[in-house]
Amino acid sequence: MFERESYPIQKLCKSVKVNRSTYYKWLKRTPSNSQKLNEEILGIVHELYTEVDGILGYRQMTIVINREYGRQYNHKRIYRLMSLVGLQSVTRKKRKNYIPSTPEVTAKNILNREFYADKPNEKWLTDVTEFKYGHILFACRDFSNCMDLQYIHVVIYGDIECSNYIKFRDVLNEKTDIRKKYEDLKLQLSEEFPLNRVKYTNMKEPFIQSILNG
Repeated sequence: MFERESYPIQKLCKSVKVNRSTYYKWLKRTPSNSQKLNEEILGIVHELYTEVDGILGYRQMTIVINREYGRQYNHKRIYRLMSLVGLQSVTRKKRKNYIPSTPEVTAKNILNREFYADKPNEKWLTDVTEFKYGHILFACRDFSNCMDLQYIHVVIYGDIECSNYIKFRDVLNEKTDIRKKYEDLKLQLSEEFPLNRVKYTNMKEPFIQSILNG
């Protein structure tokens, strides 16, 4: 402002509440080594930032400078300098790498979330992978990973039933004596009720409740 408008130094210093001696001391100052280094780094930052259209943030900027210029600058220094001059990474909009389409074949929802099975071999689940080659639709089933719904439990996460399952599991993992008793009980019940899943499950319940309430 002094050079452009020719305002007196005395009035300018008074308006910003700075002593004239302080101003002249600043004017005749010798830049420190740290300041010179910061100016050098800013030059590199501006060059790289312009070269890649501003997609580098301070983290990637630090990596690129240290790798290409053989430096060991801390990312906090680069962040401070970029913030000082108002440089930040430009967020690019993500492009969809797929083409939306309507499925040619939609399987019927036969199970309809009815996961309970009264007897073995009533409901089986497995994973099916579909892929299209030309005009042919292939469906691959993983028969090695089939599951009979009578032998699995589907519960709501966070529900009391789910919490009890987790609590009982943790007890079995921590106490080997209880785990051994439970294994023996299951073996005994499986021999007594090989085809009666409901009876098998109900007969385990007193043991499970005694552990949960103990």
